[in-house]
Amino acid sequence: MSLKNQFQTYPTGDNPKQVITGDFNKDCILDLAVTNCGSDSFSVMLGSGNGTFRTQKIYSTGNRTCPAGIATADFNNDTFLDLAITLWTVNQIAIFFGVPTNVSFSSVSYAFSYGFSATKSTEIETADLDGDGSSDLVVPNQDSLTSRVPLGIYLNRDNGQRFDSVCGTLCVDGMVNEIFIISVVIGDFDDDGKYNDLSLCGSNNQVVTISSINYTHIGYDPQVAYNTVFANPLSLIKGKFNDDNFDDLALVSPESDTLQILLAVKIGKFSQQIYLTNTHATSVARINFNNDSIDDLVVLHCNGTVAVFLGTKLGLFDQTDILFGTNEESNGQCAQSIKVNDFNRDGRDDLVFVDPGTNTVRVRLNLPCTE
Repeated sequence: MSLKNQFQTYPTGDNPKQVITGDFNKDCILDLAVTNCGSDSFSVMLGSGNGTFRTQKIYSTGNRTCPAGIATADFNNDTFLDLAITLWTVNQIAIFFGVPTNVSFSSVSYAFSYGFSATKSTEIETADLDGDGSSDLVVPNQDSLTSRVPLGIYLNRDNGQRFDSVCGTLCVDGMVNEIFIISVVIGDFDDDGKYNDLSLCGSNNQVVTISSINYTHIGYDPQVAYNTVFANPLSLIKGKFNDDNFDDLALVSPESDTLQILLAVKIGKFSQQIYLTNTHATSVARINFNNDSIDDLVVLHCNGTVAVFLGTKLGLFDQTDILFGTNEESNGQCAQSIKVNDFNRDGRDDLVFVDPGTNTVRVRLNLPCTE
């Protein structure tokens, strides 16, 4: 397989930060949603089913809010996908509910404070943490040295009309003190079949895995494990990178130009492998590049270069470089937020990422070598 040489470029608002995929109009075709920090808005681009996307529809998030992180789930259980967006400058999370009429999103139906001082929270994750059938939220705090609260955990109450902060001692009792939390993932790291454990990475060269969390009585001691990584990781994801059933981790470090793989060996503990990347990796995503049922990885770099690492059953990776020449001025800002999905419904994983320097999202299709 190969990624199509030509890429599609779609305008966004000013200074896009994150992109996500989802079927927002329930036509079984994937769409895109992008946060635009510089224009206080988010953009929705409906998919056409052939790998192309329609002109963006722009929604305001309010003056001087600078939306950054974005996640999607059906928060009010009406079968339509909703959006949760972090607002940098006001330290809030805004919920936009999907509206069946005219395929749109509501104005902000509910917004709430983080409950701590946070700056530049560019990530937000969602899962049913407490097992009540409703999607909850987790936000890493990139200013935790000031507030001493490393992350926010918010349980969905009343069909998305209220989110309760339940950090308690999980957030403040020294488990991840003295660390800027950069990235968080939700997975099953204690192998109990429940996808409600947390793994965090940040500024102290540690990946902290927190499992067996009782979200109803958050003060009860969970299992906490620490794993040392290399040179201030930036982007953390989970996947199954070898031939077992355990959730593994992958992260990139722009400081050391490395991809680091953490293969689970027991609850909360991982063995580490390190691979060199090109200059200044900004994001990593799981991909099935060659359709062999083994998870591969794709790493995005500041200049738009993508490196594909082909996985094996042993958890080892072979690197294949694929260069993306954008031929456009980027104003010194880095390409970021790479995501993977099948945009043209051909059974192959495609790529999308944001380019803040040109105020665009870029889509690459994964096609057979003969095309």
